Amino acid sequence: MAKAEKESLAEGVGLEIATEPEPAKPITFRDKEYKERVLLMPNFRELRVTGARVVVMGDDSAAIAYLRKRPDFEQQQG
Repeated sequence: MAKAEKESLAEGVGLEIATEPEPAKPITFRDKEYKERVLLMPNFRELRVTGARVVVMGDDSAAIAYLRKRPDFEQQQG
């Protein structure tokens, strides 16, 4: 959803201007057991582990919840 900003005109009338939403930041999880593998989520989406890491976008709530529930994954800081 785009944020709306108000811009004031010389007459004092405000216009709403839509701005682009900020992209979600990626979140990295460390795989404690494997360096490479493919995870199959319950909705049949694949998450690929490469170099003992899997990266998902911050707005991907399904993947984040899936990885947080698993004891073999640890969310990385930063």
